[in-house]
Amino acid sequence: MLYPTDATIYMASRSSSHAASAISEITASDPSKAGNLRFLHLDLMDLHSIRGAAETFTAREEKLDILWNNAGIEGHMGVNVVGTYYFTRLLLGHMKNATGESAENSVRIVWTTSWMGEGRGPEGGFRMQDLEMGGCGCGNEYVDYAVSRAAGWMIGVEAGRRWGEEGVLSLIQNPGNLQTQAYRTQPPLAKFFISLLLHPAKLGAYIELFARLSPALTSQNQGAYIIPWGRIQLRWKGGRVGSCRIGVRS
Repeated sequence: MLYPTDATIYMASRSSSHAASAISEITASDPSKAGNLRFLHLDLMDLHSIRGAAETFTAREEKLDILWNNAGIEGHMGVNVVGTYYFTRLLLGHMKNATGESAENSVRIVWTTSWMGEGRGPEGGFRMQDLEMGGCGCGNEYVDYAVSRAAGWMIGVEAGRRWGEEGVLSLIQNPGNLQTQAYRTQPPLAKFFISLLLHPAKLGAYIELFARLSPALTSQNQGAYIIPWGRIQLRWKGGRVGSCRIGVRS
């Protein structure tokens, strides 16, 4: 969807083959366009890879107008929270560079969360020391994932509070339940029932584009939570979200 705009787009991935396949598919879809698609090797589970990716980008480019932080399935806190925040922090200077040349509210960071952050967070919160063991201490990988999604939302809100005065708009988006490869390892029966709840993947892309391009989103929407299909939810409705706040439980 962005390729025909002739923008320079970096596709960050830990898999060069998957990225190359995606880039080939995109360029073949509209050979008449001269958009600039580039692969950027990035493994959010590896701090050295994160720094290397940021250094590669900053050596090539002088500014960054928009950063989409997508979500992962495994390595919950590492990929969805720590690695994502670290990569964003390393690129922040280039985003600030863009604010001086771009229209107001056009330089944006879009963070990704999901309904899991709203509905599956642990009651009573979680202990910080449990994160060192890779989870929330409950022994449930789905709850671990939910905690990472709620934590990503909170980082997005805090990023807006800290960097908003410097011209960076921070938004959080929930792309919805989509027909992607995320459920490919589920048992056949589970995949069947899950499929009944899924929507075409392009609808999730519409939400990301809304978060990036909508002129209706301004500094007044700093830290806003955008839900399917392009609506702003001023605060999460999930009763457990408040208990997911980072802290220490007794």
